[in-house]
Amino acid sequence: MTSPRRPRSRREVLSEFRTAEILAAARSVFAARGFADATVDEVAQAAGVAKGTLYLYYRSKREIYLAALRSGVEELVLRLRQRLEAETTVEGAIRAFVQTRLAYFEAHLDFFRIYYSEFATMLTPVPASQRFVREIYLDQIRLLASALRAAADRTRVRPLDPDRLAFAIGELTRGLISDRALRGSQASVDEDVAFVLDLVWNGLAP
Repeated sequence: MTSPRRPRSRREVLSEFRTAEILAAARSVFAARGFADATVDEVAQAAGVAKGTLYLYYRSKREIYLAALRSGVEELVLRLRQRLEAETTVEGAIRAFVQTRLAYFEAHLDFFRIYYSEFATMLTPVPASQRFVREIYLDQIRLLASALRAAADRTRVRPLDPDRLAFAIGELTRGLISDRALRGSQASVDEDVAFVLDLVWNGLAP
């Protein structure tokens, strides 16, 4: 029998809150300045803490940067998991995946800018400390593939490989995110979701 979780202490709650504030500030600074030009002093100032306080949590600027990136992608994966587990149809799973990713990046453009810079390195050898970017992206694709595989209405669509389909939808969604950030697309999230569904659904039609 699993023992009940120990209630968190006040110190633990405050530490978690402080960490979240620091990482949010770090994402904002790194997005605006880039990793090379941003400084720990700027992150500390944005977070409203002393520089020494940052070093109680993180050993270097690089560690702050990677922690800020990791917290963002882990939050996105959590939201995707919650949405996809509630869907039972192919169309619902696709809609939930695309809508969740687009809405998250729309609301967290500072996170997207540092995520996008790291995403470009996914196909090249990277240090172990950065491999989580690749793994968490694959986690998102696996979540969609699993939802597509489990969908109750799969017999109503063409029998395509769920893994390949999930990758295709993931890359299509990433393209729309890039369009919003790089070209300044004015399409709403709902319009982009409808665009993906129309494109994909026509290809899935039996």
